[in-house]
This record gives sequence, structure tokens and C-alpha cells, in this order.
Amino acid sequence: MAVIEVSRVYEEIAAGRRILVDRLWPRGKRKEDLELTDWAKAVAPSTELRRTFAHDPETFPRFREAYLEELNANPAAADFLEQMAIYLADGPVVFLYAAKSREYNHALVLRDWVLSRQEEAAGAEPAGTKPAGPKPAGPKPPASQKNNR
Repeated sequence: MAVIEVSRVYEEIAAGRRILVDRLWPRGKRKEDLELTDWAKAVAPSTELRRTFAHDPETFPRFREAYLEELNANPAAADFLEQMAIYLADGPVVFLYAAKSREYNHALVLRDWVLSRQEEAAGAEPAGTKPAGPKPAGPKPPASQKNNR
């Protein structure tokens, strides 16, 4: 199963291929310090969306929906998903971000989107969905367990 961790660049960073997912370079960080595998600024939220959100937890649900719309319409997203599949086949990946909030940031949305797309590509049901139609019947009990009347 694919593993994508999310870590703040200013804190201890989990092990794995490190992908910076911010559009802007994090203040006070040198490239050598982050030991990046990649910088995926093409799939980061647009400047307009980032400014509108302003890291306000109350606007996060609207931000999430708008960011998902941006991702789904982004021509660079297909290449990003291909590259993530390659990285994830090799081991864990870490999305790095600079925002202060661990609960309300775009890296979490991006992680969920990538994992959902990978499940779809693999033919699996995306997390949180149920198959349509009746539940398949389980195996029949052996004849020795049937209630003989």
C-alpha cells in the first residue's frame, strides 16, 4: 500500500522521498537542508486560492473543494501523478509544506487526492465508498451445520 507522510519543513521530517508541495520556497530553509527529491510547485494551490484561504480553519472546507477543482483541471497533475506512482513504488513519500497548521493545509488535501487517484487507477474503490447493489451472499454453511427439522 502506498504511504504518503505529511511533514512541516520546520519540524522533524519523516523518512522517505521528500517532495516540497508549496508554490513558494519556505523562508529560512536552504535547499541542502531539506534534501529534496522533487519540488512540485506546479500542483500547489494557486496564489489567488492560497491568499483567499489565508490558513483560516473556518474557510478550510471551501479551500479544500476549490483546491480539488484546481487539481482536477491542472494539466500538470497527470505528470505529477505519474511521478508519484514511480516514487511510491520505491517506498514512502513525504509531502513537505511550510504552513503552521498541521490540520488545515493543502499538503493533506494533496495527499488524499493522490491516494484516491492511485486507488482509482488500480481499479480499487476509493476510500469511503461502498459498492452499488446488494451485498454478496457469504459462503453457505456445511451440511453438518444446517438445522435439520
